[in-house]
Amino acid sequence: MAFPYEAEESIRRRILKICQEHARTVVEISRKLVLIFESQEKDRKKGIKKHYDELFELIEQFEEDKKRFLEEVATAGGLLIDREDFLRLIFKFNEIADSMEGVAFRLLNCDEKQWEIGKKYFVKASKISKIILDEISTMRETLLSLSFNPSKALRNGLSCRKD
Repeated sequence: MAFPYEAEESIRRRILKICQEHARTVVEISRKLVLIFESQEKDRKKGIKKHYDELFELIEQFEEDKKRFLEEVATAGGLLIDREDFLRLIFKFNEIADSMEGVAFRLLNCDEKQWEIGKKYFVKASKISKIILDEISTMRETLLSLSFNPSKALRNGLSCRKD
């Protein structure tokens, strides 16, 4: 809870910590999606449902964290000059998580309905999901480095764009 006399810097640190936790959750969601693809590739039917359930729990946690974040930003009010930047970041994380949940849901439905889909498609999609996991992990590392070394965060962020 923000107080009027609280410095903007401490508010920014608290909100950054929530963003970092959000990023960690998105990385975990991405890992679960990779595991779902791998289970689909290897015809492990129980693994798909188990990983989807775990992914869904992470999505629920993600939504709770988002509510906490929005309350924190609303409480900070005008004290936080760059609140729009934090909001954009969280909403981008939300878009990523929603997309991954949608892909996982469709994979689960394909499995439950026993649709025959060529293995080559799953192999390619699995490779893409691993690339996404790597990029999201780099994004999280960049956020983590903001707490203690902003210049390293800038270098990490710029290296992501080159790839």
